[in-house]
Formats: sequence, structure tokens, C-alpha cells
Amino acid sequence: MRGKSITVARFESLKQELADINPVGGITPVEVASLPVDLRVAFKKMLKNPMTVDELALEWGLTEDETREIGKLLVEKGFLQNEDSDPEATLYRVRFARVRSHYVPPEL
Repeated sequence: MRGKSITVARFESLKQELADINPVGGITPVEVASLPVDLRVAFKKMLKNPMTVDELALEWGLTEDETREIGKLLVEKGFLQNEDSDPEATLYRVRFARVRSHYVPPEL
């Protein structure tokens, strides 16, 4: 029973942290470092390879349903994109922000 309350507390904590974050149009690898610890570790892994709901659930210590809810919030906030149209086989990938090109005059 105690393990379940820890999971609920972790889930509620992640939801609250996400509620405090403004929506973005993607994230840069440098910005990953400013994420809450639980998110940062998973995002670092997802920079290399997308992760399934099962993998994220193990990473965060949450149930699949809780993980889907957190994943949905991260997609809505603009941090992740959902790679699958099948909600049962969700694959999440980091949504990278567009990097603006900078014009440097040749005389500099």
C-alpha cells in the first residue's frame, strides 16, 4: 500500500510541475537541463531514441495510465510529439524547437 501512495505522490508532483511550465514550440537540448529531474532524465534518453509508454512508466515509476496522462500534457505543452496514431502503442519523441538562423554581416 505504501508503494502506491509514493506513485500517486510522484504523479501529482509531475502534474504540478507541468502545470507551472508555459507551453513551448519545442525544446532545445540545452533547455532539457532546466527541466525537473524526473523529466530531464527521460528527455536525455529521448534525445537519442523515442520511448514507449511502458519505458516511460518504468523511468518515472508510474502506471501506464498515469504515464499516458503525463505524456499527453507534455505533448500539449509542446515538449513531446506522439509518433503513433494508435493510442495503445504510443511512442514519444522530443519535439525540437526551430533554431533561427543568425545573419552575421561579412564585415564582422
